[in-house]
Amino acid sequence: MQFRQLFGNEHAAADDLLEDCYVPPPGTAVGNPILVGRWGTGKTGLLLHRNAKLSRVLRDIDPNSDRIWYLDETGIQLQTLQRVQELCNADEHLVKRVLEDLWKSEILRCAVASLYHLYDFYGRPTGPHWDEVIGVFGKTTTSSVWEWVPALFGSFSASEKKNSLQNLMDRLREISSQRLMNNVQACLRDIKDHPVQPSVAIEPIETPDSRIEDETDLAQTLVTCLLNVFYKYFQPSYRQLLRVEISIPWHRYVRDQVGEPQKLTPFVGRFKWTPSSLKGFINKRIEWEFRRVGRSFVQKGTQDAWSLLFEPFVRNSVTRTPEDSFEYVLRHSQYRVRDVLRMTRMAVEFEAVKREVDTDTVLRGRGGLKVTEKSFNAAIRRACADTSVERVLEASRRFPGIGRYIEALRGISVPFDFNELKKRRWSHLLSEDEKDGVFKAFDQLWSAGIIGIQLHAQSKLAVDQLKGSIGSSCLSKSNRSESEAVFYVFDHLSDRKPYEILTTFDHSDGGNEHHDIQTKIVVHPIMFEYLDVRPVSEFPIGI
Repeated sequence: MQFRQLFGNEHAAADDLLEDCYVPPPGTAVGNPILVGRWGTGKTGLLLHRNAKLSRVLRDIDPNSDRIWYLDETGIQLQTLQRVQELCNADEHLVKRVLEDLWKSEILRCAVASLYHLYDFYGRPTGPHWDEVIGVFGKTTTSSVWEWVPALFGSFSASEKKNSLQNLMDRLREISSQRLMNNVQACLRDIKDHPVQPSVAIEPIETPDSRIEDETDLAQTLVTCLLNVFYKYFQPSYRQLLRVEISIPWHRYVRDQVGEPQKLTPFVGRFKWTPSSLKGFINKRIEWEFRRVGRSFVQKGTQDAWSLLFEPFVRNSVTRTPEDSFEYVLRHSQYRVRDVLRMTRMAVEFEAVKREVDTDTVLRGRGGLKVTEKSFNAAIRRACADTSVERVLEASRRFPGIGRYIEALRGISVPFDFNELKKRRWSHLLSEDEKDGVFKAFDQLWSAGIIGIQLHAQSKLAVDQLKGSIGSSCLSKSNRSESEAVFYVFDHLSDRKPYEILTTFDHSDGGNEHHDIQTKIVVHPIMFEYLDVRPVSEFPIGI
């Protein structure tokens, strides 16, 4: 029996529930061809969902060809990258030229492969462009360019090996010739009104585990070259009909390293999950598991699948404040679908272990069985222990050296003020200008989601000011009254700059008009165990 994960696989490419339980992230930007986002936010799932109809048609034609339009990191040969770097003598400009040729060739190869497989499905269109694409190129596109390059080097004669780099570039340009590009576009024009269109989707960097990140220094160059090829050759237009979609992890979409980023802006889509969309996401998967184990469920009013599986409220281990159980998960997830899925699964598994039953017994819920507060809290703590390691890795790939800043927070009392940040053992980490160094550390820790800002409003006027300035979405659910409330601002919840928030509301210098607002810095609760922090807040930290 094949092993499957409860509620579906965290990695969308292996998720058996993706088609049945898909819930789209909110916003219009999700339709853009370039997706940029944090780890575990659903970028892969969105690409696969966009092309689900294409995959179904291809699967009916050949069960092994349902994703010939999709290339992820596993399809990129490290040997090819290393050989290219070696041939170019680490000349960065030359490496970029070769990688751009590789990407252009691979995109066209994927397009031709799809047209070849779909030829009968489209009714066997005629014309010299089809004859050339199907007859000449179609039968030689079963393996990716990345896979056959090493074999190509091996086939060179002794004289050819002396000019291996030039011979490689010549071969690539034969594959990605303007003639082939024109023929592909002519084929696409013939079928432009068909409901199923060929596409090419690329995710060059896997997260969190990436051999390209771990074993080469070409990850950023690889992404930059792919984006350059998209901009030069595959922007959507009335003349360029091939749909090319790219998913880039946040840490590799670096503006000062991406060629002409302002030109890519119209094509880039970023999306943020909301509490309601995430609740819909996990409820749909719980309902699917209920059906699988034979548990009847009909939503009535506010009673949803979550409320049947979990207790409505749990108390957090620091303040003992009763919190809505789903909001408790949200507070520890940074609104990432992967983390919501992981925490939900682990809570059910912990309950099953505690009762010495299987997870299906917990799902059936006979006799009013639900996941208890004890199992729930233990699962969240364990999930955060795993997730915090991923967050540090993600931060380190975006900001090399940030690990030292993160470690400097170890054992800190939470919340704390900016002066306490300055007092940490930064001296050996900072630039000559200590002030600028602290600001740099603060900004990187904020951008990585490690720290946030707590705003404690202590009058009705202050509460109203923060609702208008920061937004009600940052209002803690533990607010006590109309005249006292706590707001938590993190990078995933706000586009505002962190130091701007501090300088606007901090009155420690006596010169700020917001005297009823106390400003503090907090560590995100995901990182509590990792950093062994000492939470002394009377409020549950985070939203």
